[in-house]
Amino acid sequence: MPKIRTKYICQQCGGEHSKWMGKCPDCGTWNTLEEVVDVPQSPAQQRRQSLLGVSPSTHNAHTPIVLPQIKPLVQERISVGYSEMDRVLGGGLVAGSLNLMGGEPGIGKSTLLLQVSGEIAKNVGPVLYISGEESVEQIKMRAERLEITGEQLYLLAAVELDIIVERSIV
Repeated sequence: MPKIRTKYICQQCGGEHSKWMGKCPDCGTWNTLEEVVDVPQSPAQQRRQSLLGVSPSTHNAHTPIVLPQIKPLVQERISVGYSEMDRVLGGGLVAGSLNLMGGEPGIGKSTLLLQVSGEIAKNVGPVLYISGEESVEQIKMRAERLEITGEQLYLLAAVELDIIVERSIV
């Protein structure tokens, strides 16, 4: 069973501390540390939170934080194999991120994303390509037309978020 521990989170800046203090050492405000019981989660629960966009370190902070007081996250970016697409994505994809693409019907969104997925699967590692509009057979036909072999490209046709999250956790 995971060990339960207590931590103290500053309601002003979100800083985490192992003991209560009258003054937050991160932002200097008084009496803003709030006790939080930290119940460690299983790796599957952590991945699910990551996929749903919930940050385990900040989801308990209920007070707005001034932008300069937020500590930046350093996250590795994965090149998608196309320099212009990398530029649009701010330097590439962030592992565990969700990226939505929109546009008029028929302009090539699915084709572009399948090509990007194929490049990542070929050069980086496994990719799960999820479509809410096309069957896996339709996606396979497009992949064959684009000459994408996809040894590490997995396809899923689903529209229910629970199914998508469940299948995304590996």
